[in-house]
Amino acid sequence: MADENGQPCGELFQADGVHMNAAGYKLWAARLRPHLRLQASQPETRIHVLQGSGTRS
Repeated sequence: MADENGQPCGELFQADGVHMNAAGYKLWAARLRPHLRLQASQPETRIHVLQGSGTRS
């Protein structure tokens, strides 16, 4: 998602250079999906996600 100089690839971002466009999100999702699937397949990860309510008491 960055060029050889570490700068954002223009074709993946909106004109502001900060927010991704549709092509950027498509690439991002494709690169993250395998890692998320691997994490979701781990029993300890599934238990943590299911038990976590997102709030603290």
